Amino acid sequence: AVRLLVRRSSDLVAFAFDSWRDAVLRRRRSGKLLARMMALRLSRAWGRWVEARDEAGAMRRLLARAIGRLSNNLIAATVSSWREWAATERRQRRLLCNVATRFGQQRMSGAVARWREVSNPRRR
Repeated sequence: AVRLLVRRSSDLVAFAFDSWRDAVLRRRRSGKLLARMMALRLSRAWGRWVEARDEAGAMRRLLARAIGRLSNNLIAATVSSWREWAATERRQRRLLCNVATRFGQQRMSGAVARWREVSNPRRR
């Protein structure tokens, strides 16, 4: 009877130990599985973030190029209009100088003609 009790208690202890061990293994497995799932989700999220960052960088570079082109076109148009304005100014200055020179020459010519008339009484 003692042997039967010892055997039964050993079987119960062994059964309890096996149950406890199975529960611990299940927890570990489910913890590992959960950790793997979390790592997989984190990895996917990180990959999506990296893709979004790369795409945003590419868009930023394209936008910078487009703005650069617009700026270059704007600068070129501004320089072109300034050159036209400067050429017009030079032309007008040259014309005014020519007019002033002619006017001066006419006055000088008139003064010389008058002086000749006054200084040479015979020509009258």
